[in-house]
Amino acid sequence: MARLLIRYRIDKIYEEMLKHDGFATAQKVKLSFLGVGIMDDAILKVFNGQNEDFKKLVEKEKRSQPMDEK
Repeated sequence: MARLLIRYRIDKIYEEMLKHDGFATAQKVKLSFLGVGIMDDAILKVFNGQNEDFKKLVEKEKRSQPMDEK
């Protein structure tokens, strides 16, 4: 049963890579299966989200003033 679940996950990863990237390599599938690189993506998403929030504040001129202006 466990072997079938592993095989199913590998097949799903492979199909998703083909759909999103247009290609898949054994190394990419292996790293994805093992979870390598997932944290990097999560950190980038958080960073990009914070940058977008800051950009909106700047556009509204609501960012905090520098210490020497207070």
